[in-house]
Formats: sequence, structure tokens, C-alpha cells
Amino acid sequence: MRSISLAEYRTLPSLDIEYLISRMLPKPGRVIITGPPKAGKSFLALQIALAVAQGQSHFLGRPIKKGKVLYLQFDTPDALWKERLDDLAVAGIDLTGDFHLIHPDDAMHRVDIREAETRRKIESLLLEVKPDLVVVDVLRKIHDAQENDSTEMKQVFDIINVMFAGYALLMLHHTPKLNPEFGRPRPSNALRGSSFIGGEVEAIWLLFNGLLTIESRIDEEFETRAVRDPRSGLWTFPEIEEMGDIPTELIKLCEEYPDRSHFQLSAIVKQRFGLSKSAYYRQMKSLKCRHFVDKGEASEVHVDKHSEALVQVD
Repeated sequence: MRSISLAEYRTLPSLDIEYLISRMLPKPGRVIITGPPKAGKSFLALQIALAVAQGQSHFLGRPIKKGKVLYLQFDTPDALWKERLDDLAVAGIDLTGDFHLIHPDDAMHRVDIREAETRRKIESLLLEVKPDLVVVDVLRKIHDAQENDSTEMKQVFDIINVMFAGYALLMLHHTPKLNPEFGRPRPSNALRGSSFIGGEVEAIWLLFNGLLTIESRIDEEFETRAVRDPRSGLWTFPEIEEMGDIPTELIKLCEEYPDRSHFQLSAIVKQRFGLSKSAYYRQMKSLKCRHFVDKGEASEVHVDKHSEALVQVD
């Protein structure tokens, strides 16, 4: 084992991370969707998987990169799962795309990734499909460890981190019983079992009481209203959808207020779109508007003409 100085560490090549959903679903990376039983977690995961497999333009207002999906469905009986897909088709949902499932004839009756045979079967699927996104529905069904025991959950995640290295991994997980009268917990506090679980992922998405709350290490935390379509069971997010195309709207805002700096506009952006100053600057980094003139510096510092101040957008 070697040591390295801070200066040397900074010269190392950057890790190659891409996003299947911008700043939300990293590859490689691990994300958990959690919520009480029957909260609609599987429908949200299926919705995300279809968006990636079909290369849809946006999800939750964020651009999507098309990718191959492997959905490991262990929680719902095959007959009910097929019935769910039939209902979605009748509701007019497009089920095409590079989307793969375990064949019902090859269903595993006992799944515990701590056992070599389970690992062999899942690894053979990964080699066959070569997915970009793997969905595990649900986390509890791929191991027989004690969820409240941090030592046993570390064993489980040590295996997960090796087995699914290089993929975007979306795992579904339950909460304990949540009472709306006691307020809304932070997503990391809502996970059932050991707190070790939440420490092993980049983001936790909580579906609860009509809201989707995202707690993340890779972007800002945010919360938005979540409404289920009564026909398909899939989710809509009215507040996000009402924003429209955020990059286009930000450019329009610059045209609307040509005499204000981005620093001054950030307060309006926060009110209209819920973006913080740092998130706003990140968005503007990739957009061409009347305010910024790229100086071509390696640090990607731009000059805001109206404030005559340097703005660090990284």
C-alpha cells in the first residue's frame, strides 16, 4: 500500500463517471428507491428503466443517456408481473427498448448473493446482457442477512460492490412503517435496517405521502410532488413538468433581464425553478447566453459582463 500527497492526488486522471440521468443516476454508482409497502416503488423503477432503455429525452427534467437495462425482478410473482405489464400496455405505455428480464423458466427459488451459486447465475446474466443499468427489485430478496446487523450488511454490500462494479445500480428497499403525523423523515433516516445501507449509496429516493424526496451526494437534495396515474400506476411530477425545458427557460430568463447579472438572477431562478446558486451556475456552464464570455481558461472561469465579476461555475 502506497501513500500519495494532496498535490500528487490532484494530478491523477479523473474517474470515468457518466450519468444515465444527469446528476441523478451515475454509472458506475448505486441509488436506492425506498418507501413503504405498496408505495409504488416498483412502478417508479420500471419507469426509470424504460426511460433509459428507450433513450427518452428527460426524466425529472434531467437529460437521459440511452442504455441497456437488466431488471432483476425478485419481489413480484411472475403471473402478477406479467399482468402488470399487460395493464401498462393497455394503458398505452410503450414497453419497447433494450430492456431485459430473467426468463420465468430460469427463476431462482432461493437467492442469496452470499452463496456462490447465486453469484454465478447473476454474473452469467450480466455477461450475457452487458447492461448499463441494473435494477434490483428488491434488495431484501437478494440476501438472507439480518438487515439490522451492520456486520452482515457489510458482507452483503462488499459482494454487491464487486458484482455490480461498473454498472449503474438501482435498488429498491423498504422503509419501516411511517406515520405522516410525525412529519416527513429524511430519506437516509427512512431506510429499514442498519444505517450502513444508506452509507453505501450515492443517492436515496424516498416515495412517501405524495412526495418524492431525493437525498444525494452527487447533486442537490430536492423534493417534488409525485402523482400516480390511475390507469398505468406510473408517476407524474407536476411541478417539474410545469417547468418545461429548464435550460431553454434559463436562457429566456437572461433575455428577460439583460441588465442583471447571473448572481442577481440566481434569486429569481431559486424562486421559479427551485435551483440553488451552485446548481444554476452548473446549468449555465454548458449554455451559451448573453452574459458569459468564455475566457478559455482551464479552470473554466467565466466573466459575467453585467457584474464585471469572476464567477466560478465548477
